[in-house]
Amino acid sequence: MATQQSDIQPNTTPGEIHLFRFLAVTTLGKWLINTGKRIFYPFAPAMARGMGVDVSAITSLIALNQTTALLAPFVMSLADTKGYKPVALLAMLVTLIAFLAMGLFPVYGVVLVGIFLIGMTKSVIDPTFQAMVGEHVAPRHRGRAVGIMEISWAASTLISIPVCGFIISRYHWQTPFLVLAVLTLICLGILYKVLPENRAKQAETSRVRVKEWLILFKNPRIAALLIYSFCVCMANDNFFVTYGFWLEDTYALSLTSIGLGTILIGGAEILGELLMAFLSDRLGIVRTLRWSTLFSALSFLALLFLDGELGRALGGLFLIFFTFEFSYVTSMALTTELSTTNRGTLLSLFFAVRGLGRVVGALSGGICWSFSGITGVCAVSGLVTLVAFLVLIPGLRQAPAHA
Repeated sequence: MATQQSDIQPNTTPGEIHLFRFLAVTTLGKWLINTGKRIFYPFAPAMARGMGVDVSAITSLIALNQTTALLAPFVMSLADTKGYKPVALLAMLVTLIAFLAMGLFPVYGVVLVGIFLIGMTKSVIDPTFQAMVGEHVAPRHRGRAVGIMEISWAASTLISIPVCGFIISRYHWQTPFLVLAVLTLICLGILYKVLPENRAKQAETSRVRVKEWLILFKNPRIAALLIYSFCVCMANDNFFVTYGFWLEDTYALSLTSIGLGTILIGGAEILGELLMAFLSDRLGIVRTLRWSTLFSALSFLALLFLDGELGRALGGLFLIFFTFEFSYVTSMALTTELSTTNRGTLLSLFFAVRGLGRVVGALSGGICWSFSGITGVCAVSGLVTLVAFLVLIPGLRQAPAHA
């Protein structure tokens, strides 16, 4: 997918960016970090046994990982002043150190610090790479570029989890971290060669930075997208933390069978990302975001009618994750359009709100399940996503013309 000079933003320095190489290496970097983030979910029992701790100690690590998104805006404000490339390279270097530490010193305290660092670097690398797309890729190709990069999220389920499971079964639970460390070192070298530079702004004082954040919040389009991010991520995690209980209780599926469901989820995610990459620029990002969010809300409600037979229920599960991924990746592409001077800061705020939504959703999901089962879970997730859709209607009336 070689790019022509007309596809490069005028502020690209120095000179050119090779779009194919850029997307390949950034997708690789995101894939490695995503793997480090998701590996704890399916292999929590093996890790707990290996470290001699209770499984609840591992789930506490996962909760800690989610909260790191709230710190990202403070780090990403540096990217807008110091440049995106140095911040991206630093994030990958920290990822390398975290993988090495967890692989060489597999004790709970080290893993605690390691997963915190992985969560932090993901919260930094996502907005940094997408800000670079906004900086260097022409508007008519940004939806496709963001969609391709986000394939890394589904790939971490479809590829990484089965491979890591094989490695753990043959060696030890910490061995995948050593493999990831080697791959991260290679990726870091390639990123140093491939990533373009961008013009750094003059350093800002904390007072100026807070003022700029307030300006971003006062923009109705940005406020709408932030509310959207909170709502859809709350809705998704409200369902995600309970669907395993639902499958086990309703259909008597084993944990192994539920684990295989991650392949179904990964397939739904990658289809949503690919479809978004090829359709959003053609249909218009704003129109695509509105309709996909509406379909996402309806998919939660549809599951209530599909529940009762396993095949239909799995189809509903696929639909939920497909529509969510389609919608959310589209919103990432739109976010790159809304601030030309503070893309990194805006994107990090976007992801911070996402993290907050996930924390709230994880808490609400357990409550909904306890009181009303899958009916309450789907009803809450569907209604909260519908709120996100309704917010987008007035909030994006004056979106950029090319969106």
